[in-house]
Amino acid sequence: DQYGAVPACIVADIIEAIVERPPDSKEKSMMLAREQFVYCADIVYQGVETLENLAAGSMVSKVWFFWWD
Repeated sequence: DQYGAVPACIVADIIEAIVERPPDSKEKSMMLAREQFVYCADIVYQGVETLENLAAGSMVSKVWFFWWD
């Protein structure tokens, strides 16, 4: 709710959301990155490689993508 994220696609192992209001500060984006990592560690371990990269991407992207193997 805080960022206006709305599910756009949900399948067996993927959730994609459209985001109206991405985080607007480094502090908020790092808090969000930690929450997203707890929810779906694969986005870091098999994707962006660090929480800092995840946080930076969340500030400029209007799409969040989660997947599980």
